[in-house]
Amino acid sequence: MISCMTITYLYAVPPSRLLSLRVATSINSRFLQMPPELIMAIIEQALSDTAPKVLATISKTIHFFLNRVLYRTVILGSQGSIRALHRTATASPHLLSQVKKLVVTWDQPDTFLNARISEIVAACHNLQAIVLPTLSSSIPDLTVHHDLKELVTPVFEDDETLNRLLPRADTITHLRFTEPNEYGWMSPCEMLAKCGNPPNLSRIQFSRRTGANEENDAVFVEEVASILSSYPKLRLVVVSVFKGYAWSADTSAIEDSHIWKILSDLKGLDDRVVIAEGHRKEWKKDYGPGDFHPADSIDSRFWARFEC
Repeated sequence: MISCMTITYLYAVPPSRLLSLRVATSINSRFLQMPPELIMAIIEQALSDTAPKVLATISKTIHFFLNRVLYRTVILGSQGSIRALHRTATASPHLLSQVKKLVVTWDQPDTFLNARISEIVAACHNLQAIVLPTLSSSIPDLTVHHDLKELVTPVFEDDETLNRLLPRADTITHLRFTEPNEYGWMSPCEMLAKCGNPPNLSRIQFSRRTGANEENDAVFVEEVASILSSYPKLRLVVVSVFKGYAWSADTSAIEDSHIWKILSDLKGLDDRVVIAEGHRKEWKKDYGPGDFHPADSIDSRFWARFEC
């Protein structure tokens, strides 16, 4: 009869190493017991002075939550960042499911890279907020993103093909039209109609420039007033007023403009209206590298500037 025996070889492990392993195991066990939100908050704090690749080597648990933090808000501001994220979408598509907010500040007319952006957007299955440099027929299809709550753009083109690309209206709660169109004009109600008149809208930003057609100024304010009475969940309307055209050299005080004065009259009737001076390209400054956004993905910092 042949008996089998398992032999365990014991190697000498320095006492200091054994102690380190015990401590690491204990810490990791306690770490796992924390709420996910607290774990991510600790990692965010650690990222202020520690490189991500260093944190990723601590443990698989920390690596998992690190990816949730790093991919929660993704900013595409260059050709390199677009190519890198597209490689990630191809090689590790599960990472893009962590993306809650996608910010595209790169706005060059490159057909190849725009196609890559569309593929990236399609891969972000859990997207809740998106920032696009323009709303036109070239945007990715947003109808498949059923959790999309916030849409931000500086340019809204009057394009009929947009109707089949924009997200479901009932999911949208925040809209930001961050700059006035330099060519052509769409009224506030027309913009909301293009977006399907979102019934759950709670916050919106419109933009208007000084020195424009005063009849259109009046229509603009009348429609904002109508929107305030038509959307019961609406809590805040920010109107950014820009000085003239981008190429103009207007030196007059913005508060003396026609649009500012009639908006001030409306604000006197409804304190949900906030008037602010707008600055072109300012929307891009809200999204810097290494800038971690709240877990709900909505750009809370922008709205917090105007809420009590």
